[in-house]
Formats: sequence, structure tokens, C-alpha cells
Amino acid sequence: YQRRVHGVSTATYTIKAPGTPVFSPAAGSYSDTTTVSIKSDDSQYICYTDDGSTPACSSTNNGCAPGALTTQPFTYVVNKTLTLKAIGCPGGPLGTADYTIQATKKSSSVVVSSNMGSILLILLLFVLLH
Repeated sequence: YQRRVHGVSTATYTIKAPGTPVFSPAAGSYSDTTTVSIKSDDSQYICYTDDGSTPACSSTNNGCAPGALTTQPFTYVVNKTLTLKAIGCPGGPLGTADYTIQATKKSSSVVVSSNMGSILLILLLFVLLH
């Protein structure tokens, strides 16, 4: 936008569109709960969803429809497998990140005491001798 008026100085304004949201750490598989930071350059607010729906900036519904509006940078605790989608407001490009939380298997073991071994040996001898 440029405005010229006789006898008045001229100014040029550049309005930048929000950048694509960046997810850190990047999308992927993780063995435990992961805290994800989401930010978008040249944007004060971010609309995000965690249910697979696509967020949109809106002048109603607290600024998002669907989704939740938050200031940035924003952190989200991922404790289950899900897809995060985010958009910088107003009207930036959509960013998507798929996170998989892999449940860790706990190992179990059986401990046989030395007394159990002795009992088995006595039973074996009893069977062999009779």
C-alpha cells in the first residue's frame, strides 16, 4: 500500500502472511510422552486441532472454527498417537504433524528359588527309587 499526498512524506507498508507452522520435535514415532512446540512466523495466534479436523481462522468462535486459538509459541503434550494440525492466523498455510507414541512393554521374570530345585530333586529320587 502506498499513499501520496502533496507536501507529505510517502510510506510503503508490507503486510506479511503467516508462515507454515513448524512442529518441534518433528512428526514421528516416540517411545514416551513428548512435548511439541508449535510456532508460525509472522503470526500472533495459532489455531490448532488434535482430532484430525482442519483448523481455520475465524472472526467468531474465539478466532477458530474448528479448533482452539492460542498465542505462540505454543506447547502441546502428546501422550497418545494423534495428528496435530495448525494454521497461523490470519489465514496462513496449514501445517500437519503425525505423532505415534509407542507403548513400552514391561518385562517380567519368574524367579525359582533354590528350595524349589531341591524339592524337585527329592521328588525325582523318590520316583526313581520306588
